[in-house]
Order: sequence, then C-alpha cells, then structure tokens
Amino acid sequence: MDRFAHDGKLGQGFTSADDLVEVDIGDGDKPRPTFISAKLDSECKQQLTNLSKAYKDCFPWDYTEMPGLDRSIVEHCLPIKSRFWPHHSQLADVILIFFLILRLK
Repeated sequence: MDRFAHDGKLGQGFTSADDLVEVDIGDGDKPRPTFISAKLDSECKQQLTNLSKAYKDCFPWDYTEMPGLDRSIVEHCLPIKSRFWPHHSQLADVILIFFLILRLK
C-alpha cells in the first residue's frame, strides 16, 4: 500500500476515502490481495476477512476465471490495415533526441 502513497492512489486508478489495509484471501499457492478499511475494529476486520475467504470463488482475479466474458470487452486492439505502416509522429523523434542528449551528458 505504501507504493501508492506518493500519488494518493491505491492502484488501478482507485482512490479510497479511508486508509486501507491489504489482506490476502488466497489459499497459499495463489495470492488474492484485496483491501479493507483500516478504520474498522480488529474483530470486524477479522470477520470481513473470514467472510471474503469463504466466498473467494466469487471474486475473479484473472480473465480465465470469467469464461462467459466477451473478449472484445477486455481486449484492446488497434485497427491497423495490413498494407499500411503506422504513422510515426515527429514529437516522438524530438523526445528520443532529447533523451539521447540527456543520456550523453
């Protein structure tokens, strides 16, 4: 959780109003990290963790665990025509030259 503290995010573009604590609801061979509120008392945290572990099969962590999901929703493809070359912007050249100049110094 500390790795996201510098920008105020906890990962995946998600920002929580409360401080969060990472808990692993996996069975040991596959980690299943999730977050719960740090403001909960320890008994409530334990109950919530136990409940999440009991129903961990309801939470998919990988696309292979969601066989009914349409791949066009989760896959990003660029519509590039086979006989055309992608356009190379001049800005990319400028950034590359700037990077090389800084690297040489």
